[in-house]
Amino acid sequence: MWIAGWGIPVSDGQRVLCYNDWYMKDEPRPYKERITADPAILAGRPAVRGTRIAVSLVLEELAQNPDVDELLAAHPDLTLTDVKACLAYAKALAMGEEVSPKPPKAGASSAPLV
Repeated sequence: MWIAGWGIPVSDGQRVLCYNDWYMKDEPRPYKERITADPAILAGRPAVRGTRIAVSLVLEELAQNPDVDELLAAHPDLTLTDVKACLAYAKALAMGEEVSPKPPKAGASSAPLV
């Protein structure tokens, strides 16, 4: 028997793993090596390590235009892995998971993101 759309052969007695199950088991925090927060950079807001690109900027630009190629062209220091890390970080926040680095509390800083 084949799983439709996945091309994974399955015989009786085998456990079938979906992509999300496999992905989440291997790396519970796929963003932890890519997302950082430094009080001296962007007022401590979560950003892509080694850049001044905030996670919130990546999410905002993807919400406006989901074309990742355009996002990467607009920000040459950003990689596809960085974008995936930003999305994984946002997903963890949305799911109510404990994340590190923690986002600043609302209203904690009125500094512009430049």
